[in-house]
Amino acid sequence: MGKPYTIDAIMQSAAAATGNGTALEVSGCGAAALQVSGTFVGTVTFEGTVDGSNWVSVQVQNVADGTVSTTATAAGVFLANIAGLAQMRARVSTYTSGAITVQGMATESAGGLSLADVDVVTGEILGITAASGAIASGAVASGAIASGAIASGAMVAGAQADGHSATLGLTTAAPAASDAAEDTTARVGIALWKGIKNILLLIKTALGGGLPAALGAGGGLKVDGSGTALPVSGTFWQGTQPVSVSSDASGAYTTPTHTAVTVTTTSGTALAANANRIYALFQNDSDTAIYLKIAATAVANQGIRLNANGGSYEMSLKQGNRNTGAVNAIHGGTGNKTLLVTEGV
Repeated sequence: MGKPYTIDAIMQSAAAATGNGTALEVSGCGAAALQVSGTFVGTVTFEGTVDGSNWVSVQVQNVADGTVSTTATAAGVFLANIAGLAQMRARVSTYTSGAITVQGMATESAGGLSLADVDVVTGEILGITAASGAIASGAVASGAIASGAIASGAMVAGAQADGHSATLGLTTAAPAASDAAEDTTARVGIALWKGIKNILLLIKTALGGGLPAALGAGGGLKVDGSGTALPVSGTFWQGTQPVSVSSDASGAYTTPTHTAVTVTTTSGTALAANANRIYALFQNDSDTAIYLKIAATAVANQGIRLNANGGSYEMSLKQGNRNTGAVNAIHGGTGNKTLLVTEGV
């Protein structure tokens, strides 16, 4: 396994005045360590840039006590996440006395690990065994991957359908000597992925060449293996209220109702709850902002704001924001205001 890329620089050298110092080039790096040394009275501000011109403060963590800040007023070692930055600097932003030195080192986020670095010996993957017809075409039983499929660092059986099973066994015997042999976690993870991939290939083969074959025309799920997409209809529940599912996927409505509602400085009903609602439009026909709340008491300066002289809010099944609850309205001005409401069912 190769040594991670690093770069270092003296960012401040016995500085005795305020100044930007020397920037540390951190492009391609993910982390940086900065050591502030010297006896001084002053402030070091840690900053980063992407374009080389505009600098912003960067949070660092003191390795001694874990505190997070963007500055240092005493000697110490500080760690920073600098992924995506081009440069980092340790600017002496205030200075009273003493000498301030800052040395920085940037490195990749990790040393890097590839499949070429890992030896997977025969026996690590014991393989997949399946009885003939282990997974019936178009049917994968509920609980296909059993709870606890990953336990004690190993994966043990779990894929089951129509009374047949597919079993994955994993050992963690030491591989042949190599740099990556020291990284047991990486070895187990890669071996585990190979086993999962084999299970997926088994399922894919059983389904006749791929998961798309398990879907009907238009993306309907074949729940019975017959090749027919089954329609779903009825009333489904979300949160605290029922939501009716329209048989018209386009969200079109056939019966619009237009109402002019008087809105006052007290919350009032602009549109009553309607389980059959498909569409609703609210338009402010006044000189004052009106505020809406759905299924809650309206409060000025909260919820949905309709600007004066035409501000509007639209909800519909087609847009995906349709709500069948009551809609309340209020304004923060004086007198009565008019709100135009259109509802489609």
